Amino acid sequence: MTDTTLGMLLRQRRLRAKLSQVRLARHARLSEATIKFIESDKHHPTKKTRMKLLAVSDLALTHEELGLHP
Repeated sequence: MTDTTLGMLLRQRRLRAKLSQVRLARHARLSEATIKFIESDKHHPTKKTRMKLLAVSDLALTHEELGLHP
């Protein structure tokens, strides 16, 4: 079984929500580059960035999936 990275998970959820990287960036108030870097696993998002992704309800991400503790 392959471990799913945060980048892979974010891409899967973004595509499921039918969001482009640009639209997700706007919804999360992040740069498009940040979304690209996270999805390609070139960037480990800060807690602040992960909280912004958590706030995008269309992604249906959980605290646990984002490595956040409620």
